[in-house]
Amino acid sequence: MTTTIREFWGTYPPAGLGTPPGHGEGVFLRRAGRRPVKSVPLPAPSFLAMHPTLPVLYAVTETETSELVAFDVSDDVGSGGSFACHVTIAPDGTQAYVAHYGTGEVSSIGLDGDGAPAALLSAHVDTESALGPRADRQDGPHAHFTAIDPVTGVLLACDLGTDTVRRYLPGPDGLEFDGIAVALPAGSGPRHLVCAGDLIYVACELSNEVATVRWDRLTAQGEVVETAPTTTVAPRTEDTSQPSHIAIVDGVLIVGVRGADVLAVHDLSPEGALRYRGALNSGHWPRHFAAVGDELVIAAERGHEVRRHALADVLGLEPERGLGEPSELSVTADQVPSPACILRG
Repeated sequence: MTTTIREFWGTYPPAGLGTPPGHGEGVFLRRAGRRPVKSVPLPAPSFLAMHPTLPVLYAVTETETSELVAFDVSDDVGSGGSFACHVTIAPDGTQAYVAHYGTGEVSSIGLDGDGAPAALLSAHVDTESALGPRADRQDGPHAHFTAIDPVTGVLLACDLGTDTVRRYLPGPDGLEFDGIAVALPAGSGPRHLVCAGDLIYVACELSNEVATVRWDRLTAQGEVVETAPTTTVAPRTEDTSQPSHIAIVDGVLIVGVRGADVLAVHDLSPEGALRYRGALNSGHWPRHFAAVGDELVIAAERGHEVRRHALADVLGLEPERGLGEPSELSVTADQVPSPACILRG
């Protein structure tokens, strides 16, 4: 029996991030070969995650009083902060870890045996680290993303406001803050990261760079060994370029860059050094992307569309022909208001 590929899309209000919620956004469902439909109306569900073993989908609402919402179950609980922007589910499915951009908390929410949110277990905000120098964006801690180191199980959290990656130890009672894992250059604004063996690659939103971090698992400490521009493409639709999501797909590092409005493609040397290859047009404001089957799917937030390319075309992108010239690849698109996240169901 062939399983139909499903995609879930989180969205912002039609007028975009920061505008009042409740104006048509929600979680959209797209089945292969069909048009997307709004599955659940929800205020600003900006990031999604799946339970590792149960058919339960989670969304965090990026609202002043954020919630973690589970679908196919009836309960939801407060997430412990405001303007939640990312959620990670523990490998054993017992907890959800939520990053709050608005107030800086990284919180843990217990999940019951059916995958439903049960209770807020812990919430931590970094009040000790110095803020970054960008007064307009680094006015306080801004937790933006969490990821679990697949070897040690340590939870890493990017904090855009303090230019740090925090370290947490998961436990039955939630998360225990365990110090600063990585100190990034001042004003870099770490947003998302991806772990790759003894290296971590961090997308730095404010400096428009990728930082390569050497990760020592014995001490759970990282050191920045290199920073490199995300792309040679200059800003095209905004005054500045801001990287968004970062991922490694079949050994290729890909970074979404808003403003330049491209996906930047970097090859990795055997030692893990970045080798910039080129970029492809992504649509306006590529906030998130994901490999879904044999396609790469892009949430172009301000273009109000979800774009799809053949994954083979992206991975086989030709080297940049002229400095700062993005490539055009064959593309199809679905229209949807302010897409923010792509998740294969």
